[in-house]
Amino acid sequence: MKGLLYGVRPDPWTAPDESNPLLVGLARTPMKLMEMDQPHPSRQQWVMAKTRFTGICGSESKQVFMDFGEDNSDSPLGSLFTFPTILGHEVVGEVAELGPGARASRSDNGWC
Repeated sequence: MKGLLYGVRPDPWTAPDESNPLLVGLARTPMKLMEMDQPHPSRQQWVMAKTRFTGICGSESKQVFMDFGEDNSDSPLGSLFTFPTILGHEVVGEVAELGPGARASRSDNGWC
């Protein structure tokens, strides 16, 4: 499976418009689309979701564009990021695997 991994050396590229600070920031952002191992629930009562869609929120866009302000004070989350991480936490998906202690129940809309 592929994942957009943040906190790794990116493939080099040059921003097409050096006057655009967002593109310049994106060119030096430490992220890369990489082949990754298939994940599994890491805790007894957790489930693994198969992602259909994911959103990138404002705090993640600040990571992507390396846009934390001149003194890194623009985002209160700036000091809480850990590496590596996979961006996207606003997820639409389906349950793909249950941890050994997780229970599933059937509703009219599917498993939950």
